Amino acid sequence: MAQTRSSVDTGGQRSNKKMKKLLEFLVKAIVDSPKDVSIQENQEGDELILELKVNPEDIKVVIGKEGKTIKALREIVKIKAIKEKKRIRINVS
Repeated sequence: MAQTRSSVDTGGQRSNKKMKKLLEFLVKAIVDSPKDVSIQENQEGDELILELKVNPEDIKVVIGKEGKTIKALREIVKIKAIKEKKRIRINVS
């Protein structure tokens, strides 16, 4: 039985989901309202863009003092992206 192009998983979608799940796991662990965490996934050329949305009360926790927490989160997810040979950007809103 032949597979159609739409039913074949290229591995790219799978690795994108892994990076999204990693970011979601890390953020939910540090915020006070984990149920309000959502991540929108967009592809722009060869770059994966993850739009992170959290409760307004938790934004200060996610960004951290002098941006250290968000920088650390970006670095951790970037390590996974490099392993998967992907480019990634994380935006917080």
